Amino acid sequence: MKESDRRSFLRKILTLTASAGVVGLLLDRLPGKSVIQPVQAQGPGTNLTVDSNAGTGVGTTQLSSSGNAAFLSTNTANGSALQGTCSVGTGVMGTTETGTGVQGLASSSGGTALSGFTGDPGAIPIVAQGDTGQTANLQEWRDGSGTALSVVNASGWLGIGTASPQSVFHVNDTGPATTGPMIQADSNNSGGKTPRIGFIDTALGSITTAPIWFYDQYQDLFRIFRQPNINTDGRVMFVITNTGLVGYGGINPPSHLIHLAGGAYCDGTGAWIAGSSVRWKENIEPLTDSIDTLKQLHPVAYNRKETPNKTTMGFIAEEVGKVLPTVVDWDKAEPGYAEGYDHLAILALAVQAVKELATRNSKQQTEIDALRLEIKQLGQTLKRLVAS
Repeated sequence: MKESDRRSFLRKILTLTASAGVVGLLLDRLPGKSVIQPVQAQGPGTNLTVDSNAGTGVGTTQLSSSGNAAFLSTNTANGSALQGTCSVGTGVMGTTETGTGVQGLASSSGGTALSGFTGDPGAIPIVAQGDTGQTANLQEWRDGSGTALSVVNASGWLGIGTASPQSVFHVNDTGPATTGPMIQADSNNSGGKTPRIGFIDTALGSITTAPIWFYDQYQDLFRIFRQPNINTDGRVMFVITNTGLVGYGGINPPSHLIHLAGGAYCDGTGAWIAGSSVRWKENIEPLTDSIDTLKQLHPVAYNRKETPNKTTMGFIAEEVGKVLPTVVDWDKAEPGYAEGYDHLAILALAVQAVKELATRNSKQQTEIDALRLEIKQLGQTLKRLVAS
């Protein structure tokens, strides 16, 4: 059969199969090479094109212009333009030398450009895997001009608002000056669950024992916990209310500007108030011999080293410790030195000493009054003796 006749015969066969909805390809053997001839197969529900550059179109014949995809699938009805299903392996794979392997374009009317669905809880819908020497970003999110706004770089670092993340999670706010970065957690606090945005350092413990700080949206508080348990106040380390009150060491919520565990607080009026409720005290005993104790203390005038021009008065903690060792906090790092002492202990001694002096003076006054009366009576007796 002549070469021209063979070609004509194969074309007729291809035309017949195409008209029946069967896809056909014509491989034309020429001297020294094989060439795929342009083919169009049309029939009920079928429209397949193979052009001279081996481009393939399903549902379209528009493959002749430069820049078209190697494989183009078009579906004008509802459904999928392209779906890849396999029992083992990759459903759809796009490999490219310098261009785009797989690209999804959504029209202005909406739709999803590219979607990954998993049929099993353990499946992975979309994977971006780099080479061992990967330097380009694994993923990029770009604006309308093609500028990368957020990326996952070759090290797996996530950058939001930046194409060059400087840490494993880097957020760069490039929005208007009136806005800022925001993470929103909504909840109606059902079941005692509180919306929280937390940071946990698991290097210091497990997920249940490591320190955690978060904003409590339901109660409008900022808290730091040793353990993330909102129902155990003893574990709360630090609290800031929405009115600026600060609590530390278990105060939750605080009721003063600065409120410490144990009751000490300050309202910014220039003085610290020590917690003194009977609720926090035990083994209560009256003071005795305060005058003799105070006589052993030595008040001094001094200035602190950091304020050489400011002279004040007080006691030396180490000297107080020789008389009242229980009211002094000793430095564990430097034995022999004290860190401070309880000033209220000295005040309590002074008040008790005044009371003791008042009692002593009252007794002395009674004795003096008795002596005066006795002297007066002796004088009257002496006058009567002289007169007789």
